[in-house]
Formats: sequence, C-alpha cells, structure tokens
Amino acid sequence: WANPAERARAGHAREVALTSHKDLRVSVADNGRGIPIGRTKIADGRTIPTIQASLTEMFTGGKYAADTEGSESAYSGGSGGMNGMGLKAVTYTSSIVEVDVRRDGKRYTQRYTNGKKGTKNDVLTIEKEQIEPYKEKDTGTKITFRYDDSIFDADAEIDGGRIKRKCYNLSRLVPGLKITFVDERSKEKEVFLSEKGLSDFVKDLNEGESILFKDIVRVDVERKVEDANGQPIGIRIEAAFQPIAAETVEERGLAFTNLVHNPEMGTHVSGFRKGLTRALNAHFKTQKLLKDADSGFEGSDVTGSGLAYVVSLRAPANAVQYESQTKKCLTSAWADGAIANITAEVVKDWLNDHANQAKQWFAYLTEVRKAREAMMAERKAVKAKVGGGAGLDPLISKLARETTRNPDRAEIYFVEGDSAGGNAKKARDRAFQAILPFRGKMLNVMGALSGKRDAAKRLEARKKVIENEDV
Repeated sequence: WANPAERARAGHAREVALTSHKDLRVSVADNGRGIPIGRTKIADGRTIPTIQASLTEMFTGGKYAADTEGSESAYSGGSGGMNGMGLKAVTYTSSIVEVDVRRDGKRYTQRYTNGKKGTKNDVLTIEKEQIEPYKEKDTGTKITFRYDDSIFDADAEIDGGRIKRKCYNLSRLVPGLKITFVDERSKEKEVFLSEKGLSDFVKDLNEGESILFKDIVRVDVERKVEDANGQPIGIRIEAAFQPIAAETVEERGLAFTNLVHNPEMGTHVSGFRKGLTRALNAHFKTQKLLKDADSGFEGSDVTGSGLAYVVSLRAPANAVQYESQTKKCLTSAWADGAIANITAEVVKDWLNDHANQAKQWFAYLTEVRKAREAMMAERKAVKAKVGGGAGLDPLISKLARETTRNPDRAEIYFVEGDSAGGNAKKARDRAFQAILPFRGKMLNVMGALSGKRDAAKRLEARKKVIENEDV
C-alpha cells in the first residue's frame, strides 16, 4: 500500500482503506485519480492496457511514464519501488487479484487468476475484463488479492500487527493522509491520521520520557544536489528530533527513504548526525561555551544519549542505492554530505533563535561527555590490564569499542592489520560497531586440533573480547 501513500504525498489522494477479510483476502483502496487507463508499450514491443502492464509487466507503472499513454509521473521522483516489482509480485503470488479503477467517467475492472500448470497459461490468466460508464464523481483504485496456497503455507495468516505498524508509519510520513484498517476476523477497526507528521512521530517516541525542552526541532528542506555521477537531482529531506534526559546511551531513531523504512539506517542518518553535531559544536563555540581548541562533542554524545529522531529522505528512485533489495540500509554516498550540510544550516538557525534551549542542551551534553570519557578511561585501563597480563595478546588494547551497552545491537569487526583497522574505524558507526585489528594469519583452524586451537593466544585474546563485557 505504499503506492496509495505516494499518490497522497503528491496530493492526489487523501484516504486509504485496508481490509483484511475473513477468507484471507486483502483489499487496498484509495481515492486518488485511479491507475491510468491508457496503453503501455512493454519489452516485447506489444502495447497493452496500462492497468494490465502495471500489474504484470516489469519496468512499468508511474515511474516509467515515458512509454505510457495517459500516465502521470508526479510522484515518480520519490518512489519507494526500484523496478516496479511490488505490485507484480502480489499479482503473480496470488490465486485471485481483482482490480477496480474509477476514472474519467468510467469504471474499469479486471480479474486475474493463476493458470493451471502444464498449459500455456501456466502463470497467469486474465479471467475477466470490463469497462462500463461510471456517473459518480469519486475516483480511485481498489485492489483485492488472496495469496496462493501453492506458494505460501496453506495455514498462513495475515499479520494484522505488521499492517498496523505500516499504517502508523505512513500516516506520519504523509501528514493529512487518513488510513483506515479493518480486520474482519478480530472485528477491529483503527484509523491512523496525523496532522503534524514527523513531530507526532517524535512525540510518540518520547512518550513517558523526561524531555529536556518541549520544542521538537524540524528540518524540512527541498534542494538540488549532485548525485553519485555529479548530475543535479531534486531531494527533500525531513527530520524531527527532541532530546531527553536519558539514563542509557541507546540511540532512539528511525529512518526512511521514499516512505520505505530503513531499520539499519544509512547515509541519510550519518549525514543527519554529522550536520547536527557540527551545528551544536559551532554554536557552543560561538557562544563561548566551548573553547575554540576544544574538539567538542562527538556524534555519539548527541544522538546516542537519548535523542529521539526521525529522518525521511525523498529522492529520485534511480539516485538511491541500498545494501540489498530489502532496502534495510541506504548506501548512497551523496546523501551523507548533502544532508549534513542541510541539517547544519537549519539547526544553526534554530539554536540562534532558541538560546535557552541551547544552554539546556549544552549542560546535558556536557554530562554525557564526562560520562563517556570516564567510561573510556575505565575501558582503557581494563584493556591495558587484560592485554598486559595473564599472558594474553596485547593487541586487545587496540579494541575500538562501540558506545551501546546493548549486546543484541552491538557488532564487532576483526580486521587484518593496523592500516585496515584505521580505515574501518573511520567508516564505522561507533554507536554500535566495534573494531579490533589483528596481525596476519592466526592459525590454520581447519587443520589444528580443537585443543591447540583453544590454546592459541591470539584466538584466546579474541575470545576474551567477545566474552568480557568490561573490555
């Protein structure tokens, strides 16, 4: 249902309705303009109805309007899809798909069913297609599907909780969009609507927390920047954040690219962190709260000390890159610098206009910094003790520790040599990534007996790092 949300963000739909039916069908409807009803030229040279192309043919849809008669690409600059695959995947993995489009005074309906194996219609059959006059003024698209038991487990269930989380996210990413979810099995109905968008997101994140100040800081900028090839592209970066007086050092942020959640963050978040940290340090030095020679606060002090934030990037689909098709992490290099500059500019102005809040934040960050430095000094002492005693490898003292104390989130990377270690430390996210350089090939573990392997000092050193949380 990201497609209706993209239409809404472009100003062409204000309501989305999702229904999970008792018979495991799912319906998604919006009051947008309706899928274009022209014709589209596909890869083999044929021209077919656009509705059919949108549901069955790769590289077709709103993002690929050039070959589509009557298609609009108003929201193509920020589509979450990369190859027009999502809707096609639903079509080909469903036993039944029904499409109902109301547009231009007509109603277009199609019904798709999977063909029988061993025939020329092995994958898909258009069972029914109908066009009739439609006198009502409302427009929009409704798609109903039922997953195919031959592909999914026959006892599979529709995850209502996951659907509701998605509805919640989209309602805050697209303020003013009303999303109604009805679960016929549990007889639940829930409406998701936000007028303040990302600010409501942050308010919910900080519910029950002790906030430093009531203001939620906003970044909302549209700008032309250069992509990886040096070509100008239009982007929109939105962010909202609010610090709390936290007792933990956990990062509390969410990231999205073109309405898609990026649970492992990415370059848009690293840019946001850099820009925010840069603006804070510059302001504190200007106000003589920090000395010019002082290195200032680190990014982990700022975002890893209870800051609740949400970052949402909108950019052309062909300009964004992810670590995989799952889009868990944004890897577009251009986003880091561009978003850092934009964030720094906006936060600088906000700090100048909110002197009291800036002083409150400085006082809190000073305590966070003291705690970090004390913890690092303690770790250094422990590492020196461990590395210098008990006959263990001194290289443990080279461990660059992450700041989080949550073992479920922490990662450690073993790299070969100090040179690789230095590069890894620069590239890592110190909030949860630790780096330990080591030298050369430790032991041929494939040929060594288990006892010899366990006794190897350098392996024992690494075992110590993993098992001892004080290191």
